[in-house]
Amino acid sequence: MYSSVSNAKPVFRTACLLLSFFHWLCVFVCLDEFMCVLKYLIGHLKEPTVLRAILAKLKSGEEGSYPHLAAHTEERLLSLLPAKERSKVSAFDGI
Repeated sequence: MYSSVSNAKPVFRTACLLLSFFHWLCVFVCLDEFMCVLKYLIGHLKEPTVLRAILAKLKSGEEGSYPHLAAHTEERLLSLLPAKERSKVSAFDGI
């Protein structure tokens, strides 16, 4: 999508930096604890735009493969969307 984080839109850049930080943190912390912290943070985000950017980054695979985390992010995003928009997403089976 973007060639570098510095050229990205602010929301996407924030998501990239957040995921890069957590990817780096994973080296020093047990993977289970890392996932618990990240799921907790994603579970408390209330901005669909930020969740979409995080989901795009997770699905790109640039920071590693975390399909269960992508699924959790997608569930959180769907829970925040209005019913009309949620049905559109469900029909296309993607965000």
